[in-house]
Amino acid sequence: MLDYSNFMKTSSKLSEHMENYLKAILVLAEEQGVVRVKDISSVMHVKMSSVTAALGALSKSGYVKHESYGYVQLTPKGHEMARDVHKRHHMLLRFLRDVLDIDPQTAEKDACGMEHSISAHALKKLERFVGFMEIDPKGQIRNCLAQFREYSSSGKRISCERCAPRKE
Repeated sequence: MLDYSNFMKTSSKLSEHMENYLKAILVLAEEQGVVRVKDISSVMHVKMSSVTAALGALSKSGYVKHESYGYVQLTPKGHEMARDVHKRHHMLLRFLRDVLDIDPQTAEKDACGMEHSISAHALKKLERFVGFMEIDPKGQIRNCLAQFREYSSSGKRISCERCAPRKE
């Protein structure tokens, strides 16, 4: 299970835009090994001069190391922040796409917006809900998820023996 206890403490120090830069650097470093200004520019669809300005601010705050015309590296502080943002994004994306059955492109866009404002408490509950809906060796909970999707698309309630209150 992921530890969300410090998510909001760390993320409140940076703007949404700066968090996105850190997340982009993390993902690029994992994919390519090294990160250049032009790579960040391409991924974030911004001018290289905008990337350079953002890196200056992130460097000054201790989140990245970057020398002119050199590679970009996350500091331990920057890496922790980037991992937190990336984990929030991943959990929200899974919920939107896999539980609510939102199309992948919309889910990606919505998760990107939501990752910056969700509370640690709500994220932990969301993680537990997604885990609950996914893990059932007998497949009964997945059946409830399929029934939820059917209800979501048709508006018609379907009885679910497992979810229905027991008669005693």
